Amino acid sequence: MIARLFSGRTSVRELKRLRPDELAAQAYDHIQNAQIAHQSHDPATLTTETQLATALLALADYLNDSK
Repeated sequence: MIARLFSGRTSVRELKRLRPDELAAQAYDHIQNAQIAHQSHDPATLTTETQLATALLALADYLNDSK
């Protein structure tokens, strides 16, 4: 999902088809992964998972506002 967004081939029309609730659910999964990484003392994974969750939530919010 994230790779598709940044590949340069994703159109605005494709983005509008994404469901904010699905993006939020994916973000929640990344937050859980970040918590596991924190407990495992894995700062690289913690940072990556947190950034992915943040990006997904920001996109979900944007799509929610644009409707």
